[in-house]
Amino acid sequence: MREAQDCSGRLVNIFLSQNIEDRAAKPGHPGEDYNCRCERVPFVAGETEFGFHEFTTILASSYDRWTNLDFVRHYYNGGGRAVTLLEIGHLREIAEQYAYDDGTEGAFRRLADQIANEARASGAGSFSYDFGAPYDFGDVAFSHGDGVVRGAFVGRVEDRGAMLRISGETTFEFSDIFEDPLDIGIEVGGTPYPITGNWRTPFSADVMKDAGRSEYGRGGDI
Repeated sequence: MREAQDCSGRLVNIFLSQNIEDRAAKPGHPGEDYNCRCERVPFVAGETEFGFHEFTTILASSYDRWTNLDFVRHYYNGGGRAVTLLEIGHLREIAEQYAYDDGTEGAFRRLADQIANEARASGAGSFSYDFGAPYDFGDVAFSHGDGVVRGAFVGRVEDRGAMLRISGETTFEFSDIFEDPLDIGIEVGGTPYPITGNWRTPFSADVMKDAGRSEYGRGGDI
């Protein structure tokens, strides 16, 4: 059995065992909780596909969350000092917006496709995959606007007959510059400053070797 999604629609957990203790450790049933979009499907070794990232970086911040006014104050009073997403209390929101809410499926789902394609092209052994693009983070805070997320997956692929098993770790780096808060094309009385952040996720997947039979590898940008 595998639970394909948690209650936010996120691919998070795969049960590869039919062991009764494993089932007992996970009370309730997928789809029962309010607004739950989990699904319960049989797991068949060598046939069932999955692919998931799991956050390992601590995303919670002990700092107060910046408002849009705080961004502007730092522009005028911070002397251009760089700040981190963790420092301004936005790391979790940025990482989760990118992972789950960007576009129709979230970047994690698209990234799983891209990693699967690279694994097929690479064949058994070690491989890596680099990626990067701008994203609209205005839903986290208007002051973010577009920020760039770049990263790299480094891992291994094993040939399992009709399937490939992929394992490794993905690193993500966020970068943005807060500038021109009046949106007039020039800096008036303040100093632009960089905003950066980073996080990591292990990635595991079993995918069909034949992309034409697979749910992973549909192409498209990250």
